[in-house]
Amino acid sequence: MDLTNFIQLDYCITTVVAVFVFLKWGVKFTATWQKRFITVVVGLTLGVLWYFLSDATISKLITSFFVSVGFYSTILKSIMDSAKFRYDK
Repeated sequence: MDLTNFIQLDYCITTVVAVFVFLKWGVKFTATWQKRFITVVVGLTLGVLWYFLSDATISKLITSFFVSVGFYSTILKSIMDSAKFRYDK
Protein backbone atom coordinates (compact mmCIF):
# COMPACT_ATOMS: atom_id res chain seq x y z
CA MET A 1 0.00 0.00 0.00
CA ASP A 2 1.49 3.28 -1.12
CA LEU A 3 0.56 6.38 0.87
CA THR A 4 0.82 8.61 -2.19
CA ASN A 5 -2.21 6.84 -3.67
CA PHE A 6 -4.40 8.41 -0.98
CA ILE A 7 -2.83 11.80 -0.24
CA GLN A 8 -1.09 14.59 -2.08
CA LEU A 9 2.07 14.91 0.04
CA ASP A 10 3.29 18.15 -1.50
CA TYR A 11 -0.11 19.74 -0.80
CA CYS A 12 0.05 18.59 2.84
CA ILE A 13 3.51 20.03 3.40
CA THR A 14 2.68 23.28 1.62
CA THR A 15 -0.51 23.72 3.65
CA VAL A 16 1.28 23.20 6.97
CA VAL A 17 4.10 25.57 6.04
CA ALA A 18 1.73 28.23 4.66
CA VAL A 19 -0.44 28.21 7.79
CA PHE A 20 2.62 28.39 10.02
CA VAL A 21 4.13 31.29 8.05
CA PHE A 22 0.82 33.13 7.97
CA LEU A 23 0.38 32.75 11.74
CA LYS A 24 4.01 33.59 12.48
CA TRP A 25 4.39 36.70 10.36
CA GLY A 26 0.89 37.62 9.22
CA VAL A 27 -1.55 37.66 12.10
CA LYS A 28 -0.60 38.21 15.73
CA PHE A 29 -2.53 37.08 18.81
CA THR A 30 -5.25 35.00 17.22
CA ALA A 31 -7.94 33.05 19.04
CA THR A 32 -8.38 29.33 18.46
CA TRP A 33 -11.37 29.80 16.15
CA GLN A 34 -9.37 32.32 14.10
CA LYS A 35 -6.52 29.83 13.70
CA ARG A 36 -8.98 27.21 12.50
CA PHE A 37 -10.57 29.67 10.09
CA ILE A 38 -7.15 30.62 8.70
CA THR A 39 -6.29 26.94 8.29
CA VAL A 40 -9.51 26.27 6.37
CA VAL A 41 -9.07 29.32 4.12
CA VAL A 42 -5.44 28.46 3.35
CA GLY A 43 -6.36 24.81 2.78
CA LEU A 44 -9.22 25.70 0.43
CA THR A 45 -7.13 28.22 -1.48
CA LEU A 46 -4.25 25.81 -1.95
CA GLY A 47 -6.71 23.01 -2.74
CA VAL A 48 -8.22 24.98 -5.60
CA LEU A 49 -4.74 25.78 -6.93
CA TRP A 50 -3.66 22.14 -6.67
CA TYR A 51 -6.83 20.93 -8.37
CA PHE A 52 -6.33 23.17 -11.40
CA LEU A 53 -2.53 22.96 -11.61
CA SER A 54 -1.95 19.26 -10.95
CA ASP A 55 -3.54 15.89 -11.56
CA ALA A 56 -4.93 15.64 -8.02
CA THR A 57 -8.52 14.57 -7.49
CA ILE A 58 -10.97 16.22 -5.11
CA SER A 59 -11.06 13.18 -2.83
CA LYS A 60 -7.27 13.11 -2.65
CA LEU A 61 -7.16 16.81 -1.75
CA ILE A 62 -9.84 16.48 0.92
CA THR A 63 -8.00 13.55 2.49
CA SER A 64 -4.73 15.48 2.25
CA PHE A 65 -6.26 18.49 3.98
CA PHE A 66 -7.34 16.40 6.97
CA VAL A 67 -3.93 14.73 7.08
CA SER A 68 -2.21 18.12 7.10
CA VAL A 69 -4.49 19.42 9.88
CA GLY A 70 -3.80 16.28 11.91
CA PHE A 71 -0.08 16.55 11.30
CA TYR A 72 -0.05 20.20 12.30
CA SER A 73 -2.13 19.76 15.45
CA THR A 74 -0.51 16.61 16.78
CA ILE A 75 3.04 16.19 15.59
CA LEU A 76 4.24 19.70 14.73
CA LYS A 77 2.56 21.33 17.72
CA SER A 78 4.15 18.78 20.06
CA ILE A 79 7.58 19.40 18.56
CA MET A 80 7.15 23.18 18.83
CA ASP A 81 5.94 22.92 22.44
CA SER A 82 8.87 20.74 23.47
CA ALA A 83 11.30 23.12 21.78
CA LYS A 84 9.55 26.11 23.45
CA PHE A 85 8.97 27.65 20.01
CA ARG A 86 5.83 29.71 19.55
CA TYR A 87 4.57 31.40 16.42
CA ASP A 88 2.69 34.09 18.37
CA LYS A 89 5.79 35.58 20.02
